[in-house]
Amino acid sequence: MALTRSPIPFSSAKQFLMPHLFTYSAYSFLHPYIPNGTIFRFPITAINKPIASVNEATKYISNLSLTEKKFILEAIKIDIKKKEVKKEIGNIENITSKQVKQLIIFNVFPFIGFGILDNMILIVAGQWINTTFGVLLGISTTAAAALGNILSDIAGVGLSYYIEIGVRKLGIHQPTLLQEQAESRKVRYIVNFSRAMGLTVGCLIGMFPLLFFE
Repeated sequence: MALTRSPIPFSSAKQFLMPHLFTYSAYSFLHPYIPNGTIFRFPITAINKPIASVNEATKYISNLSLTEKKFILEAIKIDIKKKEVKKEIGNIENITSKQVKQLIIFNVFPFIGFGILDNMILIVAGQWINTTFGVLLGISTTAAAALGNILSDIAGVGLSYYIEIGVRKLGIHQPTLLQEQAESRKVRYIVNFSRAMGLTVGCLIGMFPLLFFE
């Protein structure tokens, strides 16, 4: 009986780039392309182990038609190009220690200022509301603090602009980053962590009005 087989389409050729290439599972994958009543001329014994040398690779591709070889070659080129692009993007996303330092400083200081003003206004306004409207309206200390927080947030909306101007006057500027760097997970983590730390420190400092209240 003649040895025949069905050609492998390009979409299936890409499967050859998987780690289990030339294993028994690869033979199972190619099985649907083998016509009924024919013998697959690719020897099973030859695909029971990974390719370990150029000679073995040559032996394997010798069983392919010219069209199939072209598909395999094109799939390999695409795979290599994707890996090179991924590696290049990975290198671009890496930022220098100087950029990390600038990024931390740029995000810490504005939130320190915001935290100071926010907590300071909240405490002062809450205490004032508690000793005036609280007595007249009979509201609780917690309600007075909540009203003070409203005033603090409103003030924060207007003062944030001036805080940013003050930070720039101190010579603190955002580092120049590529779009890939700015959107990377590392940069987002640094920005969020720096802002959280700055806000925490600012809020702690902003509690100083409590020293003047009994």
